[in-house]
Amino acid sequence: MARKFRELNEDHFNTIRKMPLKVRCTRKSTDKEKSIAFVKNGDHKNIYFHIEGKSISIPFEKAVKIFEAKQDEVGVTPIPDSHYQHINHILNQFEKDITTPEMVGGKDDTSDVRTQTVVVRLRKLVSRYVKC
Repeated sequence: MARKFRELNEDHFNTIRKMPLKVRCTRKSTDKEKSIAFVKNGDHKNIYFHIEGKSISIPFEKAVKIFEAKQDEVGVTPIPDSHYQHINHILNQFEKDITTPEMVGGKDDTSDVRTQTVVVRLRKLVSRYVKC
């Protein structure tokens, strides 16, 4: 998919490739203030969504839907100060989560495709060895 995009849109592809690894953008919204961030610490990584004073981990598939933008959408500047407070809250939540077994994908998340795949495979494996 990326290869085809690159072939059809070489200039646009090169512009994207040259973007810095850490990028911030804002959107105009009538909803409550929200922030989303990808957080990584060594082997631990997750995507967090902050809204109404809470930071929760979300699966990649949900993050893609949140990040999706129309081609004519214009960013808003400057970035509000509340965003930095949200990011600090997300980082604190991430530090708490990496000490718990539920950190990958969030403990309440059952729609993550990767998690469901592992659960199905694990059940099949266990059923081979444990007869009920």
